[in-house]
Amino acid sequence: MAVSYTSAKPYFYGTGRRKSSVARVRLFPGTGSIIINGKDIDEYFGLETLKLIINQPFDVTGTRGKFDIVANVNGGGAVVAVTAGTEVSPRLFFQWLGADGASK
Repeated sequence: MAVSYTSAKPYFYGTGRRKSSVARVRLFPGTGSIIINGKDIDEYFGLETLKLIINQPFDVTGTRGKFDIVANVNGGGAVVAVTAGTEVSPRLFFQWLGADGASK
């Protein structure tokens, strides 16, 4: 018997890969919180450079503080994990904003 699941909050889901690292990312409308493997971004990454790379898609689209990210990352080191995560983020933004660029 199949059980269907409906999320309480709408989100977009994407997967990014880089070398041996896989990032599964959910993008929610929210306040700008970023959770990676159950930890806040400040706990997960010590280097400000890595945090800047993660936030780059938000800065380019002018949406910093408007979305929450929940990511599960497996394999590879921190830099490879960031690269895998940033590979998927722009695709999710394009899905969210739609082809015409109008926010949903």
